[in-house]
Amino acid sequence: MNTRQFNYQNCPQWQIDIINRYPLIYRVPNPKLLDYFSKEDYEKLIADPHFCNLRFGFECGEGWAKLIGEFSNVCFETLHIIERLYPGNFDNRKYYICAFIFKEKFGGIRWQGDSNLPYPFNELFNSHVRAMGNRERFL
Repeated sequence: MNTRQFNYQNCPQWQIDIINRYPLIYRVPNPKLLDYFSKEDYEKLIADPHFCNLRFGFECGEGWAKLIGEFSNVCFETLHIIERLYPGNFDNRKYYICAFIFKEKFGGIRWQGDSNLPYPFNELFNSHVRAMGNRERFL
């Protein structure tokens, strides 16, 4: 198991700040990681206090921090609205948004992750992901 993956300890401070500000998206382990790791390796991975769902942190420059922060905040607020509609969701993780990769590609930012949201939140979230990919870096 690559110990550099899923560990934010060596990320720049701006990335650590975003990861810690939005733990529901970046720090809560996604059980789908069990598709890629043995149960034993998964348990070691999530026991690390520096665990995050991102493969190698944010794979982009700091110029994207504002947009990533805005995107993360929309995800965070969406999850809080869902929690109000479906109390106990934070405990059972039926509905979630989990980021695996944020990377700069072809002059845009790309998000890859996993989400399971009830209608109409799933449609709104997918529209938000598409719109984010069409925005330019904030300098």
